[in-house]
Amino acid sequence: MVNGDKIRLVAMLEERFNILSDEVLNSVSLDCDFKIINFLPDIKVKKVIENDVHKRDENGRYCFDIEKSDIFQIPYRKNIEDLSVIVGENGSGKTTLINQILRLTGIKRNHRIYLIFEANNDFWAYPELPIKTISFPHRFECPYILKFSNANEFSNKDLSSDSNGIDVSNFNNVIKSEKFSSYVKKQKSVSLKEILNQIKFTEEFSTKIKDFVDYTKKGVIVQFQGKALPFTYKSNELLYLDKIIRMKSDAEKDEINFRLVEYFSVLINQMISYSHLKRVQSYRENFLNFHLTLVADRRNIKLQYQAIRDKFKFFIQPQTVARDLRFYQVKDEGIEWIEIWHLLFIFNVYFDYLKTIKNNFDYRYTNQMRDILDEFHDALLKINEKKEYKHDIDWNFGEWMEILYTVRDLIDFSKYDENSQTRWNDFWRKNKGLCTKVAESVGYISYFELYEDDISIKYKLIPEKVWEDLKKIVKSGKELESLQRFENFLYELQDINEDFTKISLIVDCISKIKIPDVLNSIHVRWVGLSSGELGLLKFFANLYSAKINLQGKTFPGVATTNYVLLFDEIDLGLHPEWQRKWISRALPIIEKIFDGKHLQVIITTHSPIFLSDIYRENILFLSKDNEEFKEKSFEKTFGQNIYTLFKNSFFLNDVMGEYAFNTIKDTIEYLSFKVNSNSSYSREESLYNNSDEIINEKIAKKVIDSVGETIIANQLKELFYKAFPNKNDEISEIQNQINQLQIKLRQLEEEHSQ
Repeated sequence: MVNGDKIRLVAMLEERFNILSDEVLNSVSLDCDFKIINFLPDIKVKKVIENDVHKRDENGRYCFDIEKSDIFQIPYRKNIEDLSVIVGENGSGKTTLINQILRLTGIKRNHRIYLIFEANNDFWAYPELPIKTISFPHRFECPYILKFSNANEFSNKDLSSDSNGIDVSNFNNVIKSEKFSSYVKKQKSVSLKEILNQIKFTEEFSTKIKDFVDYTKKGVIVQFQGKALPFTYKSNELLYLDKIIRMKSDAEKDEINFRLVEYFSVLINQMISYSHLKRVQSYRENFLNFHLTLVADRRNIKLQYQAIRDKFKFFIQPQTVARDLRFYQVKDEGIEWIEIWHLLFIFNVYFDYLKTIKNNFDYRYTNQMRDILDEFHDALLKINEKKEYKHDIDWNFGEWMEILYTVRDLIDFSKYDENSQTRWNDFWRKNKGLCTKVAESVGYISYFELYEDDISIKYKLIPEKVWEDLKKIVKSGKELESLQRFENFLYELQDINEDFTKISLIVDCISKIKIPDVLNSIHVRWVGLSSGELGLLKFFANLYSAKINLQGKTFPGVATTNYVLLFDEIDLGLHPEWQRKWISRALPIIEKIFDGKHLQVIITTHSPIFLSDIYRENILFLSKDNEEFKEKSFEKTFGQNIYTLFKNSFFLNDVMGEYAFNTIKDTIEYLSFKVNSNSSYSREESLYNNSDEIINEKIAKKVIDSVGETIIANQLKELFYKAFPNKNDEISEIQNQINQLQIKLRQLEEEHSQ
């Protein structure tokens, strides 16, 4: 990259006001206070101070100077020359600072944010605002600004309208930058696209990411969860023999068959649901023809009714209906109640159809409906004869026969009257739930070829019928093509867990499907990755996706060869060993993702392990001091002892846990009291507020034996022997015995070796 193309974020200016009025904010003469955060070691923005006052020029603008230092910097990577690490205690403003850079927050409140950029010794303030209260020229020109945060509670899911910043912490933000369709923004599709992006990233960066995230023996699996089937879950009773029959292994046949049946069950349920919700005349006619065709095939419909009865325990129960279908199951070949509810459903579809055509009465269904009415009549008579089952329902044979006559009047349009229609509507409301459930189940089973054997009824899927009916509801031929491609992929899922090329094709295919039930039923996930590994993968992949989405696009005022990368609390969730390797292993991956781009990286962290890899001039220390940012002077950090970094850079009050600190302090107080009665150990929470001195002595001995720091432990031992001198003699005697035994042991070992 030509040096003149390089844009660097030098500093952030926070302009503060004492009032919120917009009129005052538009006044150049308003008195303001500025807070300055510098990010580069070689360039500092400073206020021009005269007579202890921030100087203003003749136009009322506040004056600033640029201070340059001759600091030789070793680039962390070829395209990562500027890397800043921000550390500080909780509440010091690290995350706030990152968000201010990304969002330019507070522009219309009681403060304004300016970013100061530099390119080839030219300095300017961003964004370009109508008010020019500072001496820097204003330009609407900056790099892409990308943020990734592991502190999800601070993540802002909305894209900024005031800057070119994208929060890639959440994949929603990444795809919004690509302006996908509104449907794709739904959570399920987003998650599919996110894992697709991770797979593609892993595929492209396999050699680099493998050192960081060990996916090689884990891979990706595609799981499918079909809707509840209305009769069974057992694959030996739901057969899809078309392609499965050619497979060698029985276990493989069962597994793939089960997945295929689940897959098609979702498609079928989607079509049935669509059928029952559709309310247009042409579709009512098709729907009516469909159910009339089912009834016309006497053998098939009998098996369908039998299947609903025999496998009813798997049937989705109609929760809103008072009476349950299970109460109406009859023994032997009796299927009359289920048959009646299906016939009633057909009647209602027919009446609904009649209402749409109004006075243009269509007689083509008359004979068919009368045949069904006769079947309805015969079924009622059979139920009336089976007296042992009458108690299961609120059975009034006369009432049901009256409904039969009402239905006959409605079928014969010449006898049609509004009172008959009202009577039917009242009756239908009471039985709608059961009738619909039965009709849905009969419709579902119609997509299978039914046949009997010695054990049970079996069902062989008819995929051609599924695809043919599906064409009626999908809006795009490409979507149907995606569904059929996925069907073919299902045969291969057993062997492709680590075939990222094939997996990426599958996930890409799934992500293009716009049928919600399908999307909600397919689950793609990594196997065996730890939360830390998955977090790293998400981090790299989201950066990768943002770069892919942005490349080749042009935006006003954006220098597309420059990126400012903001990483907030990047150490969260990472094992200390990964924190130790992060600078060495992660930066090459980031550089490769943004190949050929100039990168400026700003990191916030709580990990001193990071600091051990960072040159002192690249570290910004923040502390809480009247809500002001202050730089804390500090010694060398690069290659520094992590103990020292913990103590100094993270503002720890002590170098051990507070409980341990207080316990050791109490122990010292207690032992000092035993040596000198003028001492006290009466802290309320003290372990030694115990009247039993024997217990207190045991506590002190336990604490001393447990202390890991040698110097502290030895000092405590010395104090303990002063407090309990007799113990010192006892210990010395035991130690002498140990020494004698060790000498004897060595002699025996020497004799044995000879």
